[in-house]
Parts: sequence; C-alpha cells; structure tokens
Amino acid sequence: MASRCVNCCGTMKLADLLQELLDLILPPACEGCGAVGKMGLCDDCTQEIILVQAPLCAHCGFPFDPSLARAPQLCSYCGEYAPMYDAARAYAMHSGPLRQAIIAYKFRGRMAIAPFLARLLAERLAAESTQLWPLPVDRIEALVPIPLHHERKRWRGFDQAAVLARHLGKLVDMPVWEHCLTRHRPTLPQVGLSMEERLENVQNAFAVTDAEAVRGRTVLMVDDVYTTGATAADAARALKSAGVEAVYLLTITRTVPDWHPAFRAESLYDDAYH
Repeated sequence: MASRCVNCCGTMKLADLLQELLDLILPPACEGCGAVGKMGLCDDCTQEIILVQAPLCAHCGFPFDPSLARAPQLCSYCGEYAPMYDAARAYAMHSGPLRQAIIAYKFRGRMAIAPFLARLLAERLAAESTQLWPLPVDRIEALVPIPLHHERKRWRGFDQAAVLARHLGKLVDMPVWEHCLTRHRPTLPQVGLSMEERLENVQNAFAVTDAEAVRGRTVLMVDDVYTTGATAADAARALKSAGVEAVYLLTITRTVPDWHPAFRAESLYDDAYH
C-alpha cells in the first residue's frame, strides 16, 4: 500500500493562519489545570504524568510492581489469552492530568491537542532502544490506526486514533495506512464489561481491506488507551489473517494496575463522577 505525496502547502498555511487567529480569540489552555499558555498540558501538569516503566510484561507491556523480588516475563493475561499482536507498549498510566487531556480530546472534540498527544507517542518510540524488551522500531514499515466503526465516527465527528496516527507519522517519518483496517461491525462500549465479554464483543469486528498490500509487512497499530487489549487483539488477528508478518501496538496510556498508588485515586474519581 503505497503512500501518496500530496501538495498541501497552501492548505497547511491557511490552517496555521486560522489556528493563530483562534488562539488570539481563545488562547490555548492546559487540559489539566486550565492555565493559559500551552496546548495540551502545562509544565506542572506534565510533571504529574506517570510513565510506564520497567519491569514490564514482555508481550503487552503491563507494568509489574517494582517491589516484586522477581518480575515474571509475561503477565497472567498474556499467559492465558496470548493476544495476537507481537508486543504492545504505552507511554504512561491513564491517570491524572494526562487522563483528563485524553478525555477532552476523545469525548469533547478537543482535536487541537492531538499534536501534543502524538509527541508523547513519538517520545516513547524514541526511547524504545533503551528498554529491556524494545519494539523493533527500525523494522516498522507503517502506522495503522485502530479504527472506529463508521457509526461511532459519525457520532464523535472524528476518529481519534486516525488523527493521532497522522500526526505521529509526520513526527517519525512513517507512512500511515489509515484505510487498510476497517471495523466492519458496530460493537458495544467496552466500559463495564468483563474480560470474557470484551473479547466476545469485539470478536471478528475488524477486517483488512487489501490483503495483498499488507502481506509480509511489519506494522505498528496506534490507539489512545490500552484497557484490556481485547480490541487490539482482534485488530491484530485481522492483520495477521491477511498475512501481515508482525503487528505491534502503541498507545498513549494504559489502565493503572491495582498495585499502583494511582489506582485508588482513579477509582475514587470514577465513583464520584461516573
């Protein structure tokens, strides 16, 4: 699937001008604390981001409790379900100001913070060479956003993974195969479902549009949040069934594990506001 070069300089200049005008009317503000000045998160809120760090599950990137005498190579989820992606990694925990920023982006249409979020993904990719179980970034040939169903996209107004992938592709100089994977049937929201229900909900929800174009390739799926991995697992199944050689996954955040101090804080937030 070849990427096309489009002469869009004029369009980009117009978009930049419109953004500058909008910034004058509505100055960019931190999604965490509301401080005016930066799009995304201010420096203070950025300091509150909890990075996902070793020890990790070699497969899904689940962060183990560092107080363990010896962390296993695989978490219990990967040991039981063996998801079909080759490895998954996330930049940070889904908590605090970064969680607020993702919620604003995803559910309140704050698309202007997509470049900020994409930079976090790029930072994670740049750091892979220093990790114990690194993604083979030099072998990745294209980015593949995990798509919404067209009905959900119409309701939301945009596909958050696709927008992230476009910005990330520019930052890391990788093509984005935005239309090679499709979610061909609607699924229920995964929130509140058990692991088994999540797997059943997304089973065979994805399909590849052009198997010949992706056969033998190595791709990196892109999404915003890793919760249980059920959605990513079925997307990877579709890609592998079409002949993709290796499928990796990168997300901005992943669910806070129950051993982490932030887990209690996020649980209290959910109880109070959801």
